[in-house]
Amino acid sequence: MTAFENDDADKPLASPNRRHLLTGILAAGLAGIASETVTQAVKPGSAAHVGTQHVTDAQLHANIDTLVVIYAENRSFNNLFADFPDLQHPLSDVNPECAAQHGRDGSLLQTLPKTWDGMVPDKQIVEHREFQIGQDALGPLANAPFALSTPKGDPRAILPKQMPNTPASAMDGPVRFSPTTLTPDFWAVNTMLPPYAPTYELDDARLGYANWQSPRTLMPQKHRTIGDMMNAANVDWTWYAGGWNAASKGAGDMSAFPARPNFQPHNQPFNYFEQFAPGTARRDRHLRNGGVGETARTKHFLADAAPDACPRQLL
Repeated sequence: MTAFENDDADKPLASPNRRHLLTGILAAGLAGIASETVTQAVKPGSAAHVGTQHVTDAQLHANIDTLVVIYAENRSFNNLFADFPDLQHPLSDVNPECAAQHGRDGSLLQTLPKTWDGMVPDKQIVEHREFQIGQDALGPLANAPFALSTPKGDPRAILPKQMPNTPASAMDGPVRFSPTTLTPDFWAVNTMLPPYAPTYELDDARLGYANWQSPRTLMPQKHRTIGDMMNAANVDWTWYAGGWNAASKGAGDMSAFPARPNFQPHNQPFNYFEQFAPGTARRDRHLRNGGVGETARTKHFLADAAPDACPRQLL
């Protein structure tokens, strides 16, 4: 039985839990690639014991040919891999008092706030199943471990400026930021668009480039990416983006919801870096169209992932 072959397959999901689905996929993947030494030492259903076994680089090279990493939108490392084997600080070991969420005024929240405006406010149909999650569909949620936090309470303690009419507490409404995407010390926050196509605002004078005069466009970044680190280690890799070619040709009505193809330019991390700019060898080599649809005929990622066709060590 697959994840989609069950008695409730045609019933709408009022509150689908994608984490369970992704966790199941991860567990299945680990079971499939684990070395013999590790497999024998792990009790069925006990992934935590994997971390107690020492796996050498030689074993990994001998047993793993291709690693496929599937990114889920708006999911943090802790959300997907909170207790992954060998983590230095697994989420289950975090002191509950350190993980508790506080309001904008510093007070401890008794529950987590609503998902303001909803997680999936407009009904969507995926695999013949309905998904719709309004702002009142998930709650009240316990104030339990939820996200990473620095000692100052937020990443790098960099905060965008809030508007005066922002509710005092997250329990009363969503935060309202000033209309800017840069902090006073010039860190990019909120959603900024890539400097290259595909994106929403293009430069008519430069094919493949975004409008760099737009305040929504982030200038090309220059620091080292994980892709550069893999190149340095001679690990071949490819980033597949579903609908990349279609979006590059201007397909998709962005006024419709969801757009078709539902391509999100700000979810393409390598498209923000000048070493992957249009016309570069790295872009041609590593950024690939994932295709559209649900079969290998049009979904190029599925075609390339076939056992007899997979050309990469890491996808």
